Amino acid sequence: MINLGISVGYPATLKLFRDSTQICFGSATPLGNRHATTTVPMQQGGGGDINRGINAIIHFLDSPSTTSSITYKIQGGVLQSSGTFQLNSSGGDADQTYITRSASTITVMEVKG
Repeated sequence: MINLGISVGYPATLKLFRDSTQICFGSATPLGNRHATTTVPMQQGGGGDINRGINAIIHFLDSPSTTSSITYKIQGGVLQSSGTFQLNSSGGDADQTYITRSASTITVMEVKG
């Protein structure tokens, strides 16, 4: 579960990685100018309101076929803009009573089979 904010009306993008390999992404073949990404969460209340938070939930069953240590991570950014990507806050992150800070989590479960 990822909580974020962006400072512009363009969409944010999130990518899920196992170590340095991107996993769980859509087909962008032929790639061209499109991004192969895990999700593009919708900005609540429409684009451009930097005081609104955005939430995305990613569920993915990975089958890495290894007993070695694995690191999972999520990378985020803003498409088509030099805007700011804020993790766990709104895009503006102003010091106001209507602005909140939140938490993001990654839960990993080993499935014995």
